[in-house]
Amino acid sequence: MKGSEISRWIQMTEVQIKRAISKVVTDRAKTGVCLHCESTAKKRGLCSKHYEQFRRAKAAIPRSEQADWEVEQIRDGKVLNGLQILEIRSTNVFSERSAS
Repeated sequence: MKGSEISRWIQMTEVQIKRAISKVVTDRAKTGVCLHCESTAKKRGLCSKHYEQFRRAKAAIPRSEQADWEVEQIRDGKVLNGLQILEIRSTNVFSERSAS
């Protein structure tokens, strides 16, 4: 991974979903439902069909513009970044104990 690719990846991990849609996106991700249909989410909050559409759309964009386009998709709640799904789905089994 080149330095510019690493900085773009870091930029994507810091992108926040628009506040108006964040609850819907979070709820769908927690339940494992695709952000665009009722199928089971497989990757980045998308079912297989929608993930392939995302991949193809991204591949059709010039490489120099892909990172900005992907950030826009994350911000619009159309796809999750790689770490968002882990943050949303992860639960801390110790937090229940410490709250008591």
